[in-house]
Amino acid sequence: MNDPWHDDRRFYATLEGAPLSVAATMEERFPPLSPERQATFLRGIFPNGEVPRQDKPGKRRRPTTPTTYLIGIEGSHLVKIGYTGGDPRARLAALQTGQPMKLSLLWACPGNFEADLHLHFDAYHYRGEWFDLSPLGDPVVAVETAVAAFEVEADR
Repeated sequence: MNDPWHDDRRFYATLEGAPLSVAATMEERFPPLSPERQATFLRGIFPNGEVPRQDKPGKRRRPTTPTTYLIGIEGSHLVKIGYTGGDPRARLAALQTGQPMKLSLLWACPGNFEADLHLHFDAYHYRGEWFDLSPLGDPVVAVETAVAAFEVEADR
């Protein structure tokens, strides 16, 4: 097939009649603006001449405590035992994005007990960080009891 825009080795774009290879570097395609052109560009965006400072701090994140959490799936016995360095509610929101079922934050505790809990509940492992703790009764009570035991061991 004779295609003017494609051959087997390269794709080409046409810029003012001259072919420009995709293999060209970004600097070749988009040379840096001269100081005069950059000033003109900035005046177009900020007509009053007040260009925001680049070193101005953005939205500050609240410091958070590392947290181990338990998330459940509505209508299921499966729970996720996880850890986050941030807010567990934000982690819940991030996980919910990819899930068709409703997720709920069942429990959270300061500290990183994720690896210990995964080992402790290995017999109930389902997949990844998901476990079926239903044979133990209430999963929150099971996890709280295990974390309390870990803390006692750590104090010895």
